[in-house]
Amino acid sequence: MQEDMQKIINQKPLIMVVDDNKDHAKLFGYFLKKSGFESVEVIKSQGCLKKMTELYEAGKKIDCLVVDIAMPIINGFQLTKLVKKTPLFGDVPIILVTAADSGMFSKEIDESEADLFLQKPIDKDVFIAEVKAMIQLTRYRAVCNLLQADHVEPTELLEQIRAVING
Repeated sequence: MQEDMQKIINQKPLIMVVDDNKDHAKLFGYFLKKSGFESVEVIKSQGCLKKMTELYEAGKKIDCLVVDIAMPIINGFQLTKLVKKTPLFGDVPIILVTAADSGMFSKEIDESEADLFLQKPIDKDVFIAEVKAMIQLTRYRAVCNLLQADHVEPTELLEQIRAVING
């Protein structure tokens, strides 16, 4: 079990960027790669779940989705709902981004199942910090689920999590 926890924590984070603007997707991908993440860019929102499934079948799980709101066919809100309803991916944190005025989408943002909303233009350092926070939360949950599945007592659970985090 200790090996499984180390694998969860030490695995290079994989972030999927979904944006219909290829230049924006590549820019987000560039920022992520420069910060030590693995990044996959998807230009058409309708290809997101297919790509996530392909990666999962190849042994890779997305740690976080960065999704543009204003996309044709399936917008960011619709995509968020689809991802959250999919059992394999429902726990993946989603960061919604848009260049539009946030007031324009205030109701949809409040009702969305996204974990975070960021307004473009996004400061690179803020963006990376938010992605890191989402990944830490996801990995913490994964370690807790692993320990709970092994029926570890809460105090022992905390000790084991601390041991993994502290190396």
